[in-house]
Amino acid sequence: MQVETINTTKDFKKLQHTWEKLVENDPFAHIFQTWQWNYCHWIFSKNDTRKLLILVAKSNDKVVGIAPCYKKRMFCSLNFWVVEFIGTGDSDYMNIVALPDYRSIAAELFWKYLLETDKQWSVVNLRCLSHDSSILDFTPHKNTNVTVEEECPYIDLNDPEYFQSQSFKKKRIQYKRRLDRDFNVQYEILTGEIRLKEAIEYLYELHDQRMDYKGQKGVFQTDLRKKMFFAISKLFSKNSWLKIVTISIESKIAAILYIFQFKNCAYYYQGGFDSDYRSYSLGTITQDIAVTDAKSTGLQKFDFLRGNEPYKKRWAKRSQNIFQVLVFKHNIAKMIFASRQIFMKVLLKLDSKEGLKSVKDMLLGIEKNT
Repeated sequence: MQVETINTTKDFKKLQHTWEKLVENDPFAHIFQTWQWNYCHWIFSKNDTRKLLILVAKSNDKVVGIAPCYKKRMFCSLNFWVVEFIGTGDSDYMNIVALPDYRSIAAELFWKYLLETDKQWSVVNLRCLSHDSSILDFTPHKNTNVTVEEECPYIDLNDPEYFQSQSFKKKRIQYKRRLDRDFNVQYEILTGEIRLKEAIEYLYELHDQRMDYKGQKGVFQTDLRKKMFFAISKLFSKNSWLKIVTISIESKIAAILYIFQFKNCAYYYQGGFDSDYRSYSLGTITQDIAVTDAKSTGLQKFDFLRGNEPYKKRWAKRSQNIFQVLVFKHNIAKMIFASRQIFMKVLLKLDSKEGLKSVKDMLLGIEKNT
């Protein structure tokens, strides 16, 4: 067994076919381990402070595992590098991609490479690890912290009790009848590339409305991120991995859900609705359409991904944890990293303090390149 590294975008692109075959044969792979998801994230996030570090495990020249990572420099003036999975922040269920018989070996080789070969890092920060990740089977260093990061509620679509819950079902029917009574309504599930650009633009607009109403920042804040998710949407559409549920009121899209569909699972990634119709429970109605469609197409699971928002609990009886693994090369690295985390929490709190807005903008400008 040996490990090869991919350090250039050109070689990353060449790895596509091999990567796709590996994902196809990995029963633990999620949508976030696909080449398409990782490649788009790298293309739109790479900069001078980031180095590509894809580890490829081979057995007799056969690729048996891939760890899609990169290193980022946290402080421009310090030689302080952090290893993370590509797509960290946007992804759930992070993991190594590996053939079933090589899962443990691939994880062991991953840690061995970082600890013995590539020592140019101060922290390994693996967030949102799937509960069944083989990485969790190893504690490679004395300065290792493993914690539950969040929970991911989900619906078991094979659970007959869920679909026999009459009270919630009655409410959903009532919401839809009221909407149909008061407006001219059209319900659609969009697939493929037809009308994709239009739908994605509505997603950005309605998601921002929803987040503004909640007093939070949305996922699609910058033009660069909008371009990235449109690129992802095009690739996912070509592979039949994307469904967009829409409700149009008086011929204009008023609610939208952005759903990934991969292997036996549907993932609720993002959504939004027109705040003018918030009293009509558009979120519940679109969710009902998405869950019903997932069940009718033979999927086994509908996953709401991370977060314990109340609406998820209304739908999902079950959940599973995702984990964070932090490895510090030494105690000084641990202290510096912890200080940065405190700094970022304070930075977020400045959002509500108008008097400190200029300070916040200055600090964000410094942090943007880290």
